[in-house]
Amino acid sequence: MKATEDNEHIDHYGVATVAAGESFREDLIGPEFCKEWERIALARAVAIEVIKYRMEQGISRTELGRKLGMHQPAISRFEEGDQTPSIDMLKRLSEKLGID
Repeated sequence: MKATEDNEHIDHYGVATVAAGESFREDLIGPEFCKEWERIALARAVAIEVIKYRMEQGISRTELGRKLGMHQPAISRFEEGDQTPSIDMLKRLSEKLGID
């Protein structure tokens, strides 16, 4: 867990919490939420990298789709975290975009 200002921490879920309220927060979100959050971690990580790449390049989802040989809706699904990428897709993203 990383500490930030005002005794706030970033936990392994990427959620900022105040140390004193941490156990209360975990009780509220429950084990089902935590399990799902972990299950979609790869999709979230890919989404962040794809969005970051597209913003750095100043290109649209359509332009990125052309570069990857994909349609814009597929790019949208990746960016929204709705689709966990296959190993082949991860390889394509890495090769075409230089994303590790």
